[in-house]
Amino acid sequence: MAVDATGVEFTHVPAQSAEERFADRLLRTVWEPSERSAPATVPGTWILLAEPGRETYAADLGRALEEHGATVHLRTVLRSPAAAD
Repeated sequence: MAVDATGVEFTHVPAQSAEERFADRLLRTVWEPSERSAPATVPGTWILLAEPGRETYAADLGRALEEHGATVHLRTVLRSPAAAD
């Protein structure tokens, strides 16, 4: 999965009480909607590996990558007999 996170800032705000010190140890995520940017290109060559019977998922991902400028090679990975146990 490719993700682009721009404008992310982390700041420390000193706590004043025991409750605030505890709360500062917890992570709080806030979502602020913004305008959707144009899709980024994903240049380069991607090799997607899929298990037998799950090639459809890799093929769907491959098509999505190709729509954004990537070259994609899909390969099916065969399980070894030892891995099947």
